[in-house]
Amino acid sequence: MSTTHQLSGRQLSPPAAIFALGVKGLEQPLTEAQNAGIPIIAVVDSDCDPAPNNRPFDYIIPGNDDSIRAYAFYSNLMSLAINEGHQEFDESVYAD
Repeated sequence: MSTTHQLSGRQLSPPAAIFALGVKGLEQPLTEAQNAGIPIIAVVDSDCDPAPNNRPFDYIIPGNDDSIRAYAFYSNLMSLAINEGHQEFDESVYAD
């Protein structure tokens, strides 16, 4: 399996991870991500299966995924974590 794809003349790589909110109804794309070896970070409500197709998600965050406020909260939290990771990476690269 190729790790890069061409789209409109641009090279695209698969994502380093997928963050999923409201995993009900996302079985197919999440299974495809698992088959491709892409780690999945999922907010899983008590009414969801944390191991669809008997394959658990890589990182499970137990929580409510039923409201717009919850989506905004988790999305903001993930955004802050990604930005912090980028900043720490940049600082470590440019510190040398």
